[in-house]
Amino acid sequence: VKDALPEYTDPGCPDAPPPKEDYECDPNGNPTGCSDGEACYPFVMYPSGPCQQETYGAQCVSPGSGGQGDPCSDGCKANHVCVVSGQGTQCIQMCDLSAAVPCPDGLVCEPVDVPGIGGCI
Repeated sequence: VKDALPEYTDPGCPDAPPPKEDYECDPNGNPTGCSDGEACYPFVMYPSGPCQQETYGAQCVSPGSGGQGDPCSDGCKANHVCVVSGQGTQCIQMCDLSAAVPCPDGLVCEPVDVPGIGGCI
C-alpha cells in the first residue's frame, strides 16, 4: 500500500528563542510614544521561512475609519484591531482579557494573535 502523501521531513530547526518584540507604544489603552492624531495598533509579522520566528509589536499610525465589524480596507479606528474572520478581514474593538465585562453586550473578548491583546467578537 502506497501512502497518499509523502512522509513528513522535520527541517531540523534548533530550539527557538522567545519571539521577537517591537513595541513602539502600548496598545492596551495607553498610547505612550504616539504623536497627536495617531493611535497604537498591535501587529504580528509572521516568519517567511522554516525555523524563523514571528515578531510581535505595536506601532503608532493614523487611525482609519473602520469600526466594529467593518472591513479593514480603510483602516480601523483607534482602540480597534484588524483580524481575519470568516467574513474576510474586519475591524474589532480591542478588549482587556482580564476585565469582568470587557466587551459590549453580545460580544465576547477573545485573544488575537498578539499575546496579551483581546478583541470583541
